[in-house]
Amino acid sequence: MCCQVKEKNKKGTKKIQPLCTDSSPTLLTYVSREVEDFKTVEFLKHREEILKLIIGLKVRLSYKISRPRRVVGLTALNTKDITLLDGNEETSLVNQTAKLSRWKATIQSHFCSAIGAYFYTTVQRQMANKIFFDRHDGLDCLSHSVNNSMTVVTELVILPPSLKLDGNLSVEGNSVEHWAILDFTGDEHDNLTNFIEALRHKFTSLGINMEQPLKIFRLENSDSLRELLSRIKTINGRRLQLLLCIMSKMTQSCFLTPYNARSPAFLTSLAHKINVKMGGRNVDEGLLPFFDYEEHVMLIGADVNHPASRDRRGSPSIAAVVATVNWPAANKYASRICIQEGQSEKISNFGEICFDLVGNYEKLNRTKPRKIIIFRVGVSREEFSMVLNDELEDLKRDFGGFKYHPTITVVVAVKGHRTHFFPMFQYLDTLR
Repeated sequence: MCCQVKEKNKKGTKKIQPLCTDSSPTLLTYVSREVEDFKTVEFLKHREEILKLIIGLKVRLSYKISRPRRVVGLTALNTKDITLLDGNEETSLVNQTAKLSRWKATIQSHFCSAIGAYFYTTVQRQMANKIFFDRHDGLDCLSHSVNNSMTVVTELVILPPSLKLDGNLSVEGNSVEHWAILDFTGDEHDNLTNFIEALRHKFTSLGINMEQPLKIFRLENSDSLRELLSRIKTINGRRLQLLLCIMSKMTQSCFLTPYNARSPAFLTSLAHKINVKMGGRNVDEGLLPFFDYEEHVMLIGADVNHPASRDRRGSPSIAAVVATVNWPAANKYASRICIQEGQSEKISNFGEICFDLVGNYEKLNRTKPRKIIIFRVGVSREEFSMVLNDELEDLKRDFGGFKYHPTITVVVAVKGHRTHFFPMFQYLDTLR
């Protein structure tokens, strides 16, 4: 088995420090390791078991560089019993050269190539078949175990807050007067005109005034985007309140389709998002527990976005820090975006950025916040110490230099995961 050691895993156990490894065993090596008492001469004896193991497995040809292929089945005959017509003579598949050893076959409606298993190696970094977990005792030395039982955790049910709505209206709406549209879709003008009228009508039903857009820009060349954005910062001598970008592909922003243009749910959601961006409020959350509303509190959110794996070489990471500038509504905010070293989770000059945002808060409220709550997102368990020992210390050092000592609370959210929680008892279903 070819095994390439990448790096040490920091999640060690008391007994051993495990290694993160990438392995590429041949397909037959993988089968012999997973199937008990496997012998190649007794392949048919273990056929059903092997089929369950390798079905859907990604493999790659061992004798040349090739794209990964997926195993869809096994041929009815052994390799030595399959014959090919080479000119006017029949020859065994096993006697063919590697280049000629392909035999076209149809297995379960898949038109595919049949190649001897000894020509294949498995592809790295793919999920193992879970039906074979109970056969391994190799994890015992690492104090790890794998089973099919779900983990039981003690629940803490937090009831949703009581929200106060002014009928179908927003609690606080800001008028949208100076705004423009940047269209990425290239759709016909009529569709966009109908969408604008429907959106303005929705704003009116929410009790918010929305004027006609000052201008509609259509992006014809992606290279001109930077020039276009710098040119439309101001229109008719006035700074834009809002630039609505209509996208042609699925996005978290405004994804316009003929259905969305008429959908009340889509228009309501978009209108609420725009109202919040403009500093308005859609609901009144009421009094939050554990807060003294006489004291000024500032909420800060921080995260780092890294380039995709294909763009890692030479591409920087982007750090974003957003902070509220009003209390207790906490619906207006200021943001700072910084470019830093690629693949670095630590936010450079975190203390300087936060103190700059505190200055924004002081300009609007004529006082600095007494308490600061920081939500640090996208941190792995191994990076908790980095937040406490580097970022937080940097923050305290910058604040202390200006004789400013607020109460600071840091809430760390780990990196995104796909853990799902399911209630064990029926009554919890009504609380989800």
